[in-house]
Amino acid sequence: MHITIERFDPTVAKQCAQLTRLMSAYFPEIGAGDMTPYVPKIVKLIADSVATPRFWAFLGRTDNEYAGFVIAQIDSSESDWNKREGWGFIRELYVAPAYRKRAMARQLVAVVEQAMHRSGALQAYLTTPVPDFWRKLGYSFSGEVYGGNGYKIGEKIL
Repeated sequence: MHITIERFDPTVAKQCAQLTRLMSAYFPEIGAGDMTPYVPKIVKLIADSVATPRFWAFLGRTDNEYAGFVIAQIDSSESDWNKREGWGFIRELYVAPAYRKRAMARQLVAVVEQAMHRSGALQAYLTTPVPDFWRKLGYSFSGEVYGGNGYKIGEKIL
């Protein structure tokens, strides 16, 4: 299976439709319930955010379909989520179940880490309920937990 990582372009209708589809599958998986009515607004917020130089969304595509995404930013005082100013923050990562364990998530993370580093971030962090996956990608966990979701906080030097 060939995997291609594409930067999300909100002017491409197919990418918008596919990100909407993937996010509609993602939210129930993370326990957020059926967010389908809200997903178009969330995709619009992402589309507006990628116009800024410190926010990214990438889509993972196989030869036949879009199957994953990653969303990240560099925290700043203007960020809607600013916990560590100047750090890269991986906000969301999702790969459809049929495409897991095929390196798509690793490739999505590698691309967004490179983008954050090129834009000046020296470290990255994230919150996750599954730290074992992220440890394999070089993230360390001190036991610190984010109070908003109860997930463990992982950190990495880029």
